[in-house]
Amino acid sequence: MYTTIEQVKSITGYDVTNETIAMAQYIIESYTGRVEPSVEDAEDLMLLGRATAFQAAYQKDNDIMVYEQMNVFQTSMFGNSMMFQQGNTTSPWVSPLAMLACHRLSWMRPRSIKTGSLYGRPQRNNDWVTD
Repeated sequence: MYTTIEQVKSITGYDVTNETIAMAQYIIESYTGRVEPSVEDAEDLMLLGRATAFQAAYQKDNDIMVYEQMNVFQTSMFGNSMMFQQGNTTSPWVSPLAMLACHRLSWMRPRSIKTGSLYGRPQRNNDWVTD
């Protein structure tokens, strides 16, 4: 497990059970696309522990919202409305703090790729010019 009951309490202030932590970890593993045995980096493990703690606190006593929430864009009832950001399919299920922690994982950070010419300066051959 990425985190313990004591760590969840110290990070979030919430008392949770091992079952809640296990459910939260499954959600975090689904969100990040990696299971615990495949993560070896210490910083990634620390971030995943925090994300799991945030998720466990988020879904404490609120499992129905996490497991039975419909993916809706906008709904209104009795003058109240709810709208999720367009293109955001994780809002009702994954804790916002867990998403922040997960975006700092080594495999989820944005990467820059620099490309250059392969053999020095590229030659320009215009196919409409004939010699």
